[in-house]
This record gives sequence, C-alpha cells and structure tokens, in this order.
Amino acid sequence: MRSKGEKPPRRRPERTPRRR
Repeated sequence: MRSKGEKPPRRRPERTPRRR
C-alpha cells in the first residue's frame, strides 16, 4: 500500500478566459 499522500499535487488547469 502506498504511503498516505504519495500522489503528486493536483495540477490545476490554467485559467484561460474563453471569449468567442
């Protein structure tokens, strides 16, 4: 079993303004 909190930090998606 993997140690607690072994997963890498979640990479939040870059905030890209969707302007169409």
